[in-house]
Amino acid sequence: MSGRTAHEAVERYLDPIRDALGCLDAAAHIDRSGGYTVHQDGAWVVNGGSGIKLPGVGTFQVRQQFRVVKCDPDRHDVTEGHFRITTLAYDYELGDQDGGWRWKMHWHPTGKSAATYPHIHLPRHPGHRATPRMLVEHAVRWANNDGAKMRRDDWEDVLAQSETNHIRDRSWSSIPRPPAE
Repeated sequence: MSGRTAHEAVERYLDPIRDALGCLDAAAHIDRSGGYTVHQDGAWVVNGGSGIKLPGVGTFQVRQQFRVVKCDPDRHDVTEGHFRITTLAYDYELGDQDGGWRWKMHWHPTGKSAATYPHIHLPRHPGHRATPRMLVEHAVRWANNDGAKMRRDDWEDVLAQSETNHIRDRSWSSIPRPPAE
């Protein structure tokens, strides 16, 4: 999902995420700040930070921080452009209807927490449970598993295609680093 310009790279990165979020809510939109120049950090949230309301389930919150970088031609296909996006952090959460939460998927390698590896929080299992890096598409599937109704008949195909695009262009492994002892 590279682009000929930084702007094109950002939009090509966000387009499949928009499609994935549309599986839960056709009206969901991404609010973005920064990130249209090389090495500039940017961020995005869904629906202005209010998330996606899932009837009978709760609220699905999604946030990412990212940076536009130049493609390494030894690692990435540059036929579509020399700029791509790298994710700096993510926060995917499914809140319940009572103000609590069902799960929280986080990765904040430069955050204040000692848990700089990808992890999940589960209400019945306190602490940081190490996970592979998670995509928005994974979180959408988890929301569906927790009862969220999909709004598209072709949601499985949409999520599979979006996930394939991100995995194809990633620069990270899906194997988590164990927590430091």
